[in-house]
Amino acid sequence: MGNAARIRATQRHAARGDKRRKQGPPVLAIAAGVIVTALLAVFLLSRGGGALATGDVSITGGWLPRFDPNLATDPAIGTQAPTITGIGVDGEAVTIEPGQDRVPMIVAVVAHWCSHCNTDMAVLAPHLQAQPLEGVRLRTISTFVDSARENYPPSTWLKRMEWPGPAILDSVASEGADAFGASGTPFWVFLDADGRVVERWSGELGVDAFDARVQSLLT
Repeated sequence: MGNAARIRATQRHAARGDKRRKQGPPVLAIAAGVIVTALLAVFLLSRGGGALATGDVSITGGWLPRFDPNLATDPAIGTQAPTITGIGVDGEAVTIEPGQDRVPMIVAVVAHWCSHCNTDMAVLAPHLQAQPLEGVRLRTISTFVDSARENYPPSTWLKRMEWPGPAILDSVASEGADAFGASGTPFWVFLDADGRVVERWSGELGVDAFDARVQSLLT
């Protein structure tokens, strides 16, 4: 091979190398974009496909003992309930503060897959829309989240049920439910104007029993 041929071959080889080097960054950028997209998809799925499912909670004050329906007297009665701060169904900050402004409070602990929760809420939601609570606050904790079960994610479920009042999305470890001593769902905690436990109830209530407890908190 003559010198001219060697020079042309060297130039062609260098040109191919330059072309490969120039193509490298776009390929890496595409790969990085795919990874970021995949991570974002996993994040969104863990949060309910863009709708929130769980959230971090902050708890101050003593936790109530776990509710035992077999006991003749609930040891939590007369005990100050804890304050819980977390995120709501739209990502907003929500605080459950018993005794706030000396207003009685009802705390409902519910789970999206719980058939008894769905039954109770289906009759109570329209009742509370027709007759909004006066002089008593209603706060809700959505807990025991399971992405494999019905009505997931809970934020969408609560909106669909048209459940009134602010709701906190509990942590993955269900710390909010544990702080109120929930042993199942639905779980109800009735608090006086000082934020102390008047009664705890596990199971469905229905309209009449709910209204009776509201009246007892007001008297």
